[in-house]
Amino acid sequence: MKLLMYVLLLLNLALALGQWLEYRKVKVLPEFSKVAGVDHIELLAGGSTDVARQECWLLGPMPSESQAVAVRNDVARVDYFAELVSSDIQKAPGYWVYFGPLASYDDSLVQLKEFKSKGIDSFIIGEPRLKGSISLGVFNNIDSARRMTAIMMRKGYQVKMAEIPKYDKEYWVSLRVPEKPELKGEFEVFLEQEKKQFDARKVFCK
Repeated sequence: MKLLMYVLLLLNLALALGQWLEYRKVKVLPEFSKVAGVDHIELLAGGSTDVARQECWLLGPMPSESQAVAVRNDVARVDYFAELVSSDIQKAPGYWVYFGPLASYDDSLVQLKEFKSKGIDSFIIGEPRLKGSISLGVFNNIDSARRMTAIMMRKGYQVKMAEIPKYDKEYWVSLRVPEKPELKGEFEVFLEQEKKQFDARKVFCK
């Protein structure tokens, strides 16, 4: 009986030892073996270091998008990345001489008929900020707007004047030029040609 108990105890110990060894087993990583003829190992990053080193330029301004597209396409013949950039340029404002606003559309119609009957060129303004007012003229020159204001004042009408903001759009070509020796000379030649017709500005790369 005791012998049987010892045998069962030894079997349990052996089983427990086997499970412990299995639990402790560690996967062995593959060992690096140096290839004959290779003196060093180089870590390859996501991109070339030449791409990271680059100059950024702006060419322009150009008055039309079609001209900017043509310049960008011309840039494509060289190994540069180019894209269009546009900006709004504020111009001299216009000036709107108007009467009102009136309380209702019906009131605006009555006033419009009165102006028309006196030969005053006018119409009802639909633009939100002056809606319900009567337009008496839009002028590019402030002196002309002031003269119209004075004329209407002499006729007994209290008129007002508002600025009309004006904007124009200009276009630039943004260049990213990798600092590669084989491109430097070619880019300098290209830049000298472009400087004859456009402003070339070196800017910080974003």
